[in-house]
Amino acid sequence: TNPESVSSHIRKILNGLAEKFTETQLIGQTRVELLDQCYQFREYEANVKQVIGGINDSYQGLVDRRKVVAKSLERAESLLKEHEDFEVSIDTMQDSVQELESAADDFLQLEHYANARVSSLIDSLREQWKIFAQVVDDRHTLLTTAHDIHRHHEHLSEHAIALQYEFGSSTL
Repeated sequence: TNPESVSSHIRKILNGLAEKFTETQLIGQTRVELLDQCYQFREYEANVKQVIGGINDSYQGLVDRRKVVAKSLERAESLLKEHEDFEVSIDTMQDSVQELESAADDFLQLEHYANARVSSLIDSLREQWKIFAQVVDDRHTLLTTAHDIHRHHEHLSEHAIALQYEFGSSTL
């Protein structure tokens, strides 16, 4: 039992322990990063699902209101105003969609562990938003057209009454 060989043996053990400690720290750091990514993904996924739920609820409301038609200029104006107010209210939803798209881009650039799932979620959200936005635009066009038709009808009715009055008074 030579003191130098014992010292050398202890140094080897200490160096081995230092290497294992470094490896363990690296493994721990990697796990912390993965857990953080997992947390971020779960939060992102919940936000996407919440926005998709809001889109679906709003879409269903539009589908239900599709059956409501204007039978007068006043009702057409009222429906058009309601729809324009609705469009303003969904601006925050559109902002949320854009924020989620930006977050998805960030995830994908950082080579997130769940890139495929992030891509799938954002593609689904984009598709839902595209359909919803088209329905909103179609509804706006329909209501604007109905409003214009009722306004034109009212104008023609007033003109017809004026002509009838003028024609009726000239024959007396």
